[in-house]
Amino acid sequence: MVNFTIVNGQVYTPGLAIVDAPQPNTPLGGDNLQVAIDVSGNGQLPWPSSSDSSTRFHSITLFLTSQSKSHNFTISNGTKPASNSSYAYPVLDLEPSSTVKHVNWIWPECFVGDGSGSKDSARGEYNISMHQAFRWNDTDCYTVFDLPISVTNSISSSDDRIDCDLLENKLLTAAEIDKSSDTLPGQPWVEGVSTTSSSGAAETGIGNHCHAGFKRIVGAVFAVTAVLHLLVIDLTSLHRNPCAIKDSSCSPCPIACSRQPEQPIDPMTLLSARRALRYRLARALILILLSWSLIELHLIQHQIYEAENTQRTPRKERIYIASVNWNNEQVLRSHWNKAVLNLVSELGAENVFISIYESGSYDNTKGALRELDWELDKLGIARNVTLSSVTHQDEIAAPARGDGWITTPKGNRQLRRIPYLARVRNLSLLPLQDLARKGILFDKILFLNDVVFTPSDVFELLDTNEGDYGAACSLDFSKPPHYYDTFALRDINGREAIMHTWPYFSSKVSRSAMKRMSPVPVTSCWNGMVAMPAKPFLDHPPLRFRGIPDSLAQLHLEGSECCLIHVDNPLSEKGVYLNPLVRVGYNGAAYAAVHPIMSWLSAWRIVQGTWTNRVRRLGDTAWLKGEKIRRRIDRWAALDTKHQEDGQICIIDEMQILHRYGWIHV
Repeated sequence: MVNFTIVNGQVYTPGLAIVDAPQPNTPLGGDNLQVAIDVSGNGQLPWPSSSDSSTRFHSITLFLTSQSKSHNFTISNGTKPASNSSYAYPVLDLEPSSTVKHVNWIWPECFVGDGSGSKDSARGEYNISMHQAFRWNDTDCYTVFDLPISVTNSISSSDDRIDCDLLENKLLTAAEIDKSSDTLPGQPWVEGVSTTSSSGAAETGIGNHCHAGFKRIVGAVFAVTAVLHLLVIDLTSLHRNPCAIKDSSCSPCPIACSRQPEQPIDPMTLLSARRALRYRLARALILILLSWSLIELHLIQHQIYEAENTQRTPRKERIYIASVNWNNEQVLRSHWNKAVLNLVSELGAENVFISIYESGSYDNTKGALRELDWELDKLGIARNVTLSSVTHQDEIAAPARGDGWITTPKGNRQLRRIPYLARVRNLSLLPLQDLARKGILFDKILFLNDVVFTPSDVFELLDTNEGDYGAACSLDFSKPPHYYDTFALRDINGREAIMHTWPYFSSKVSRSAMKRMSPVPVTSCWNGMVAMPAKPFLDHPPLRFRGIPDSLAQLHLEGSECCLIHVDNPLSEKGVYLNPLVRVGYNGAAYAAVHPIMSWLSAWRIVQGTWTNRVRRLGDTAWLKGEKIRRRIDRWAALDTKHQEDGQICIIDEMQILHRYGWIHV
C-alpha cells in the first residue's frame, strides 16, 4: 500500500516499527514464518514507552494477505491465541524486556507442500501486512504496510498446523485499506527526522498527515460555527431590512430605503425575503445536524477503538459447558469442534466439564460429535456426550399427554416447541447435579450454541463487567449486519430491539452502552453464547428452563425459554448484560464479517444507524403490540387465581409447534 525504505538491511515502515526480518521478496518455508520487528526506532524510542509519551505504540497487528489467492490470514490480531498453532501472541507483549519482537507463526495446513503449488493451492505470492496504531508527536495515526514475500519453499505436514479456515478474514481491496489508513510524508526514524518527548516538552519532527482525531473534528465545528455566525448576521439584517433582497422596486442602497420608512413594501419583495429566510434556515439546520453527526461519529469511533483495544487477563474459573445439538454437522466439522478443543486446552482439563446433548438429528451430527468425543478423550477432558435416537417425528407421534401440548385453531393436538426445547436444555444440565453430589463444583455455566467462536471470545464473555453478573451474552449473527436472536433479546426496559442493526435499542441506557461498546444492561438475552453463575442451578429447587403455561399459550402467545430463564434467575438482579465485544456467527462468513481487520462498524453504518434509530424511536408503536398481549394475559389471569406469569416481557404474539424438520408458526 505504501513505499518503504531499506537501510543496512532494515525495512523502515511508514510508522514506528522497523522490520529486521524477513527481507522483501524472500522465498519462505520451513516450520514457521518468522518476523523480527524493532519497536525502539533503533534506540530513538524508549522501550517500554511511558503512557504520557508523545510518541508511542498503541498496537501492531499482522496478517498474511494475497489478492491473487484471495486470502487474508491472521498472524497476530492483538489477542492471546487458544494454542501455539493458531496465531501469534500480541506483538508488543512478546519478550517484554526486548526492543526487538520475534514473531513465530506456524504455517497453517493449506501451505503444506513445495514450490508455488497448483492454481488452487494457497501457496504463492503474499504480503506480510502490518497494521500499526500509534501516536506520533501527540497525533494518533494508523498505517498499513505490506512486505512482499513468496511462500514457495518446502513446508512439511505436521499435527501442529491449524485449519486455514480458522484464520481466514475478509480480504479488503487496496482502495479500502488506503481509505482507512494514514499517509506519512516520510519515515520517522530515517536520518533521525523524528524525536520523542514527554507531554509538554519541546518536540521536533517533519510533520505528518495523520488523523488528528478530535482536533480535526473541533476544527470542522469551528468552521461550521463561523459560517452559521455569518448566516445569522445575514438573516438578522434581512429581517430588519427587506431591501437586502435585490429587487427593482427598492433602492439597491439600504440607506435609501431607510430614508423612506413610510413607503409601502412590495408584496413580491416580502415573498422573496420569506423564501430566502426559509432556505437559509434550512441550510443552517443541515449544517448544525452535520456538525452534530461529525462530533458524535468521532466520539463513538474513539469509544469503540478504546473498548476493542483493552487487554484483559483471562479469569481462572471452573467452567461447565452445556451444549444442545441438532442437525448442525456442517458447522461442527468446519469450526465448532476445533474451537471447543482449543477452548478446553486453554481452560485446562482440571477446570472444565463438557455436557453435550444431541437430539435425534437427521444428518451426521452424531458422527461429528463422536469424533469430538474421541479428541476430548485424548485430552483427558471430563465430559458427558449423549446421542439420542429420538427424533422430532418420534416426539410428535407420541400420545398427547401431560404438559407441552396445545390445540391449534384447526382442532389438532400439537407438541409445543418451547417446552420441548426447555426439556432438552435441562437434560444437558443433569450431570451438573451428579457432579455436585460428588463435591465437584463449578463457578460458571457456559451455554454454547452451534456458533463459530474462538477461545478469546469465551474469555471476553466470562470477563463481562469484571465477572460480576447474573448472565452475560454474546451478540449473534447469521446474515450481518442484522443480529439473529430476536426472540430472547430485551432491553433494560423489557422491550424488544427497535431495529435489527446497530445500535439496536430504544432504551437510552441500553443504547448508550452499545455506543460505548460497554456491557449493555438488558433484561434478557441469549444470542449464541451465554455465561451464568452455576449456583442458582444447584439451589433447591434448582433454576431450570421452562415455557409459559399451556393454558396461556392457548391464547396464541409464546415466550422463549432463553428469556424466561432470566426472569426466574434470582441473580439477574446483579445484572444481565449483552457484550458487544463478543460477536459470534452461525457460519464462517458471518463470523468473518463481524471481525474485519478494521473496526466492525464503518463510519457510514454508525451515522446511518444512529439517525435511523432516532427516526424509529419517534414513530415507535411497539406499545400497541404490547398492550394487545397484556390484555390476553389479563384475561387469562382472571380465569383462575393460580394463573400467574412473571415473564411477561418474554411473551410475543405467536403460536409455535414442533415439526419433524424443525418448527412452524400456527
